[in-house]
This record gives sequence, structure tokens and C-alpha cells, in this order.
Amino acid sequence: MKRILFISLLVFVLVSGGVFANAVTGAQYNEPGQINLTGVVGLSGWGLSVGVGAERIMGDLDFIPEFPMEWGLSARGIFSFYLLAGYTGIDYGAAPLATLHKGFNFGNNLEFDFTVGLGLGLYGYSYELLGSPYSESIKLGVASFDSVSWRWKKDLWLTLEYSYVGWNSVYGIGIRKVM
Repeated sequence: MKRILFISLLVFVLVSGGVFANAVTGAQYNEPGQINLTGVVGLSGWGLSVGVGAERIMGDLDFIPEFPMEWGLSARGIFSFYLLAGYTGIDYGAAPLATLHKGFNFGNNLEFDFTVGLGLGLYGYSYELLGSPYSESIKLGVASFDSVSWRWKKDLWLTLEYSYVGWNSVYGIGIRKVM
């Protein structure tokens, strides 16, 4: 449910940016051939998570001239670990993704880049509950890495991200470095 709400909000922002183009200017912050490196720390349903990824921007996507976007290819991974009373475990997932970027410039150093990434990924988990271990074999599942990033410095962005691979989902905050 949270994932659907987040994606709906992201779609609303992308569409409303085109509708209210007089107040907000569309912007392109990614160039073909550019590499984006991302690191995120966040919370999953049971504990602390880290996420890493690399993305290559492939080109512009200008099928609506007033609403320019960029697309790319990305490889992302998440790893969660938790330690609660009587319950310990890890979750993990990795996925190749196709990404879509839309930038907005609100003026006064308010530059944002909204990103949606979709693909298929591998995931698994292993845990121990009250002394009984359980491990699940690696499975294939839907993957989605969605974020909004604020340009902090020229090549450094502060990122809020929602990540999902298989059944493992993570909300996090991190940094995106442009190479």
C-alpha cells in the first residue's frame, strides 16, 4: 500500500509539473554517458538497511517537447539486517533496472530530480527466531527503486528513496554523486 501511494505521488508530481509549467520550469540534470553513484541508509520493516547502486544515463526522452526527461540503466542492491529480542536475520536483493528521470527547477536553489526505476531482481532472506533458523532460497521478483533528489552541490545530490526487490522494501536517505 505504501509503495502504491509513493508511486502515485511521484506520478502526480511529474504530471503536475507539466500542467503548471509557468510556475515551475522543467530541467534536465543528466547528460548521456553520465554515471550516477548512489548510497542510501534507511529502515526496512524490521531493521537497518543499506543500498548502493550505479547508473549510466543513456539519453534524452523527448516524446513530449514541453516535458523533457532522461532515461538510463542501473544496477542496484539492498541489504537489511535486524537484531530484535529473539529474532535476528538478513534480507538482500539486487536488480538491473531501466530508469526514468524528470527534473524540476523551482528557483532559489530548489532543483529536484525525480527518478523511477523498474526491473526484475533476485532476493532472499535468512533469519533465526527463538533459536530456530530459517533460510529461503534466492527468488526472482519485481524491483522498483524510486527517489526524489535535491541538488545540494554541483555534482552532489541529497536523495530520499524507496526501494523494493521481491518482498523486501526499504525507505532511506542518502547521497547521489555524479561522475
